[in-house]
Amino acid sequence: SVSKYIFASVIMTNVAAAALKLYGIPGSSTTNRCRIALAIKQIPYQLEIINIMKGEHKTEEYTRQNALNQIPLLELDGTTHLKQSIAILEYLEEAYPAKPLLPKDLIDRARCREIVEIVNSFIQPMQNKGTVEKVAELDPAFAAWIPKVVKAHEEGKTFEEEDGEVNFWPQYWMNRGFRALESVIDEEGPYCMGKDVTLADCAVVPQVIGARLYQLNMTPYPKTMRVFESVTNRPDVRSGLADILGHL
Repeated sequence: SVSKYIFASVIMTNVAAAALKLYGIPGSSTTNRCRIALAIKQIPYQLEIINIMKGEHKTEEYTRQNALNQIPLLELDGTTHLKQSIAILEYLEEAYPAKPLLPKDLIDRARCREIVEIVNSFIQPMQNKGTVEKVAELDPAFAAWIPKVVKAHEEGKTFEEEDGEVNFWPQYWMNRGFRALESVIDEEGPYCMGKDVTLADCAVVPQVIGARLYQLNMTPYPKTMRVFESVTNRPDVRSGLADILGHL
């Protein structure tokens, strides 16, 4: 059965009234994109744990709702389910317009989505669990390293390699993606698009957490790290992701 974890936050004043259920796991970057948006918009919800490390995403019950066996999944009313994190983010933006997470200017909106897609279409798929498992079949050294990362992931902390920085297949692609992010993130900030927090920040922050899990050296990406610090120092986000940020 799916275990339940109630989203604990000072902004959630009525847990029992939460109409939304988000299926995922706190260690998932795609789940955390949605959790950040929910926290900033102050939308009550319940997090239903789907532990992909234990194969809970492959149960018959979950597969009926999500044929790709992926997380997150957003349940709206007990019968309507939305899949794919970006679709969920766009739904939340339109259904809950207070505290908007898209810029007003049309070009800025497109540029915001550009940043989102650098993360969603380029960086994250290269460290996706299924992708990593397939690559590990071809790389014995990488395959030996992965269990250490998984163990650290389950314990909610970053695995520290004794020999220092590692550079396997995922790190190569993550570095390419973060270099692209550095080229498009606003120069002054504090957020990706400037002074206002947006969906771009919701996408970037969990990817930095994932990069730390994979021991990526983030020193070359000061603008990305500025965004990370700015978002994670927000009281709403710190409360909404306390289970993850408390380990960093």
